[in-house]
Amino acid sequence: MKLASDHKKTSRIVWLKRLIISSLLFVVLLIALPYAIQFGLIKGLNNAASKTVIIDDVDFNPFTGKLAISHLRTQEPQQADLSISSVNLQIDWLPLFNKRLLINSLTIQDAHIKIQQKDSQTLYIGSIKIPLNGASRDTNEEASTSWELGLNKLNIINNSFTFQSDAFSDDFTISQLTINEAFSWDPNNLSTLSFNTQLNTSPINGHIRASLFSEQPSVKGQLNVKNLNLNAFKALAGENIEELKGLLDTDIKFSLLLGKNSIDYSQTGSLSIKQAVITSASVQHTLGSGDWSGSVQVITSPEKPSINAEGQLTLSELSSTNQLTQLVLANTQTLTVKQLSIKKLNNIAISSVEVGDLSIGKTASNNSLLESKKLIIDKLQLHDLNNIDIKKINIDGLNAVLDINKQGDIPLLNTLTKSLPAADEKKTSETNNAAKPFQFQVANIDISKNSQIKFSKETELERVEKKIMIDQLNIGNINSLTPKKPTPINIQATIDQFSKLSIKGQVAPLSEKINTSIQTQLSAFELHDFSPIFKNELGYTIENGQLNADLDIDIKDNILDGKTSLEINQLALEPANESTAKKITQQLSMPLESALSMLRDDNNNIKLNIPVKGDLASPDFNISDVINTALGNALQGTVKNVLKYALQPYGVMFMAAEKAYGIATSIKLEPLIFPPGDSVLAENSINQINKIGELMQKRPQLSIHICGFATQHDHMFLQNLANSDSADTSTSTAPNEKPLQEPLLKLASERQVAVKTHLVNNYHLKATRLFTCKPRVEKDLNNETTAKPRVELLI
Repeated sequence: MKLASDHKKTSRIVWLKRLIISSLLFVVLLIALPYAIQFGLIKGLNNAASKTVIIDDVDFNPFTGKLAISHLRTQEPQQADLSISSVNLQIDWLPLFNKRLLINSLTIQDAHIKIQQKDSQTLYIGSIKIPLNGASRDTNEEASTSWELGLNKLNIINNSFTFQSDAFSDDFTISQLTINEAFSWDPNNLSTLSFNTQLNTSPINGHIRASLFSEQPSVKGQLNVKNLNLNAFKALAGENIEELKGLLDTDIKFSLLLGKNSIDYSQTGSLSIKQAVITSASVQHTLGSGDWSGSVQVITSPEKPSINAEGQLTLSELSSTNQLTQLVLANTQTLTVKQLSIKKLNNIAISSVEVGDLSIGKTASNNSLLESKKLIIDKLQLHDLNNIDIKKINIDGLNAVLDINKQGDIPLLNTLTKSLPAADEKKTSETNNAAKPFQFQVANIDISKNSQIKFSKETELERVEKKIMIDQLNIGNINSLTPKKPTPINIQATIDQFSKLSIKGQVAPLSEKINTSIQTQLSAFELHDFSPIFKNELGYTIENGQLNADLDIDIKDNILDGKTSLEINQLALEPANESTAKKITQQLSMPLESALSMLRDDNNNIKLNIPVKGDLASPDFNISDVINTALGNALQGTVKNVLKYALQPYGVMFMAAEKAYGIATSIKLEPLIFPPGDSVLAENSINQINKIGELMQKRPQLSIHICGFATQHDHMFLQNLANSDSADTSTSTAPNEKPLQEPLLKLASERQVAVKTHLVNNYHLKATRLFTCKPRVEKDLNNETTAKPRVELLI
């Protein structure tokens, strides 16, 4: 019994010793474990990092599963690449038996981590090298697929991150970030995420619910962003973007569903941007502010991506400027898109687009090619991205400037064309080959009454300027699907207060060949303002004159067939350019002022009907030449008719004298016939010359050339007188010309003097209007064709 008792006592002592030793070992383990963890962390981080890592303290409680790390940092003389004030971690042990790592709580506080990407293959997080090639990561993922991860609560407080790369550098601060209930074994569970962060100086806040571990993760929540600087994302915009600036604000509710091969994103709320600048290809685009309010849904899929949207877009101070030419391509103070509706991207509808204070082609001196106080596009629809329907376009306060230089160009328009960014010809060609032809329809275009067009033309002497005030301008339906269908137009305008312009008719602006029918009326148009232009075209300056005109223009398949009726009142011209005036004189066969004097009525008014014809497709077609030719022909024809009427029953031979009298061009009237050998006016000639005298009295600007002729009939008459004593008077011998030449010239001179004397004495015409020619003798031995003795009259 005693031995048994001693054995039991000894056994108890042994177990007690073992217990004490085990307890001591456990205590030592508890004491040493934090140091071991600290040593392991430092060792591992030092091996992974390029710098020495220091940890001030590690505290671990294996019973509660709590781990606390204090002041983990890299050893550096200045700010550390990695610095964490405290990390508190609590792990639930029991789930480990089911291969589940459940983190009850994780708090990271007061951390600063520097992230560097020195190349595309490596990322340094707090000087810890992280390969980006993904090979080792794939192996680790395969080894860990049997373990599951869970997180009850994550708190990140007052942490900052600095990211640096060759492309950009940014600071990201997390004031507060909380994630609750994220379990990989419950993929349908919705985790909550709340954050209060800041990118550089821009606050980013939100509250999100997400299924983080689902095969098709979903995210729903609210996002608020204030003054997010877009310059931070310039490197992501591509090489073509030279400058990117702007501040972005958001206040949205959104949802995101990530499918296997699709993304479904939708949002409601507002987006706004201000002080935006985008520069590309020497063109700088600026935006004072832009606001979007509405809903958007974007679905991407291999089959057919789609975009749906409903809302309103408002832009202000929108401008595009070519930095090389310093020309503002387009500028508007406000642009509002109301009730925008996008259905699967191929069907876009807009209730209205309002553009306020629009200017196009604006120079540094504030001269614009085109300006408008307000432009409204009503009911716009875009089908299949290549078919636009517009119900109505209203333009209020249009101000257009047509400044034409001496060469006939519009310099500002040329500068605008050259300043536009060049299109990528290859992409444009590929797009044109793949896409359907673009179609459009505009049902109606209206320009308001308070609109104007400023016209100016530079000439050698001075600048011609006119202001055209629009009283009414309406253009009817334009449809690219029916290019030959005529479009009605109606334009009513006032030129310089008193002159009225009316244009009505139909045009086919999209027809391959020109087709139009237009009736134009112009009244009380002062011509003297256009005197410099007329001087260049006709060689005359206009001292005075007022034009009324009716133009009927018909063009069918490029064939012009028009008629113009002109009434020119109180026209006064002065010769200004002899060489230019000579051209119209040759065309008229008389000086322009003489021709016009024939056309003036008792009130000093001129009326003309001018047909205008031509083939617009002809390479030789020139509208200026056509007008000048038509005007010349009309003047010539009208003058001929006036002369025929005034001189009837006596004729007019409308033909050029072509230097026959030292006169380049003139109109030849029916000659005054004289008896052979006589210089006295015959009775018939007196009646004829009286008609001319009356005409010249009515036309004080009309002058006349009087050219006397002696002919073979006179020669034979004088020869017969000289040979009256001879028996054979019918002998056909050649006359002795020297003795008869002088009497013949004298006879021709006496005849033209007789005509001039009759006009001066009987009609009191000034001698300065009557020009006598050098007397002439016509020598023709053929009696049948010999011209009669005469005086020719040329106007």
